[in-house]
Amino acid sequence: QARRAAMLPKVKLIRALQSDFLRRRAERSYDAESMAVSARLLEINPEVFTAWNFRREAIVAGVDAVDARARPPLADELTLTEKTLKKNPKSYPSWYHRKWTISRMVDEADARADVAARDATLARELVLVERLLDADDRNFHCWGYRRFVAALAKVPDADELEFTTKKIEANFSNYSAWHHRSAYLPRREDETENENDAPPPSSSLPPDVLRAEYELVQNAFFTEPEDQSGWMYHRWLLRNTMSTSTSSAGDDAKSDATAIRETLAREAALCRELRCVIYTGSHTTAFAW
Repeated sequence: QARRAAMLPKVKLIRALQSDFLRRRAERSYDAESMAVSARLLEINPEVFTAWNFRREAIVAGVDAVDARARPPLADELTLTEKTLKKNPKSYPSWYHRKWTISRMVDEADARADVAARDATLARELVLVERLLDADDRNFHCWGYRRFVAALAKVPDADELEFTTKKIEANFSNYSAWHHRSAYLPRREDETENENDAPPPSSSLPPDVLRAEYELVQNAFFTEPEDQSGWMYHRWLLRNTMSTSTSSAGDDAKSDATAIRETLAREAALCRELRCVIYTGSHTTAFAW
């Protein structure tokens, strides 16, 4: 009862703020005071989608305004999302709004041919993301945002793989880092092949790359054998290994089949040592221990 009474003033404040905000939105009042009201509401509750939509509407309306000063600064949106993400680092609407804001900032810099502003904006975001992942290295929202920024900044795939290696070695139980790695590894191989003017690569990874990845995930198994994140990545590696059999013909196919059998035998021995089960694709293959 005492706790409820203590919360009552805050509840009344939020309700009054919501009512004020909804009235302003209904009136399409895109002035500075309305932006301040919506910001205050979002700082209390970052999950109010309508308030984020209102802010985007205000920015778009400001672009079309005769008086350029009527447009809310995009930098204010970055400041606001930093505040809301501190309150809830996994807020879907906060991350979406930041992506929307950065996209607009980059587009505007491109329209002005302002390479320095574009690069500075994206470099700042990469630093922010790294800081947030240092605080919580399993925040999948943040990992997704990193891929978004890295694509805009044209960060080399090799650099992203190096970043995931660092994060994985710091914490093997990191689903998001393993997933990030699986997203960049095939792309890096595609880039390498294209640089060498070779034929288009198959969907499978080269044997030397697969061996290195099996060694990496093996370290995770012996460190945390009951953690599922490494095993999920291991399953992805096995699918890549098995896909080799569908990308070759003739003598190459026979050679690939031999290599696949050797890989599966090696991984089966590893699983026997760990007293586990290998998953090949969607089928479960139990081995006699």
